Amino acid sequence: GRGGSSVVLKKLMETKIKSTSESADSGGFSFSINKPLIEDKTPTGRGGSSVVFANGKLVLFGGHYFNEGDKFEYLNETWLLDVEKLIWHKISCSGEIPGPRYGHSAQILGSRMFLFGGKGPNSIVYKDVYFLDLVEWVWVPVKAISASPLARFFHAAEVVGRKIVIHGGWDGSEVFNDTWIFNTDSFVWIQPKTTGFGPSARYGHTMTLTADGRLLLFGGMSFAESGMPKYNEDVRQLDTDNMIWTRPRISGHVPTGRYGHTSTLLSDGKIVVFGGWGKSGCQSRDLINDSRAYSLQILDTKTMVWYVPRKLGHKDLKHLYNHSACKASGSTVFFFGGFDGRQALCDFYTLNIE
Repeated sequence: GRGGSSVVLKKLMETKIKSTSESADSGGFSFSINKPLIEDKTPTGRGGSSVVFANGKLVLFGGHYFNEGDKFEYLNETWLLDVEKLIWHKISCSGEIPGPRYGHSAQILGSRMFLFGGKGPNSIVYKDVYFLDLVEWVWVPVKAISASPLARFFHAAEVVGRKIVIHGGWDGSEVFNDTWIFNTDSFVWIQPKTTGFGPSARYGHTMTLTADGRLLLFGGMSFAESGMPKYNEDVRQLDTDNMIWTRPRISGHVPTGRYGHTSTLLSDGKIVVFGGWGKSGCQSRDLINDSRAYSLQILDTKTMVWYVPRKLGHKDLKHLYNHSACKASGSTVFFFGGFDGRQALCDFYTLNIE
């Protein structure tokens, strides 16, 4: 009778609730990963390099890796990947080539790629700014004509209009919590006054600009007072009009705390967060004992809901950290390099979100 069917319904509801809590909501999103075959010479494996995408070409700079003697090797090569022909070219640039480094930031504005900061050999940490002319392939040092940020690496950086905003980073001992804006036309740094509920000091986090002018900051590493590492999983947003920080209401399957991930905005207002290192290691449930940890997640910047997209196809998505990423087109992201917990890689991946 009726009583029986309501019991069945209740059971169904229970199992439904159970299954969704075990497998996170995909929000209807899926992804496919592709590792194109590149037959010619490729850059050596490296982490902490930068990539930007310009005119169908991927421009790679810097990075570091462990060499045979268990020492870090630091790089200042400029490479170009033609993504149509799948051929890497090592570019012989002229001008004043920046010192070898990793953990720097690189942003593209017009036909110039601006470089800031990073860490190099013998514990040197940089506070310099360069730009690479992507037409003539000339490196030009920028002499800042104002007070500028202290030297740092693994800061977060993002382009807003004709300016580059940076936040945080560290210099090997101090972790920063300051915000700076670099004007790429006048070469002036300013330190804007921000108010509100800002982030804690951190490094290895990301900042991503939404279409409606919010800078979304996610993740990164801090140190607790005990000196133990703290891996952040919070999202903060900076309104670029009034420079007020807020902590937005977030729902869905929040990623585990991590640093060294990448965050890439797609055309439809979704941010793809990939990779990262956190508590116990690579933040993937396949690699650590944490069922909440996923390599790839999506944040809908309109509703502020986190999703875990379903994987299509048989290709495995290798979990990376300190890799580099950039948007290729509406729903495609390019990944290069990074560490997998054992070694530095030189792989180039394309990710499609559907």
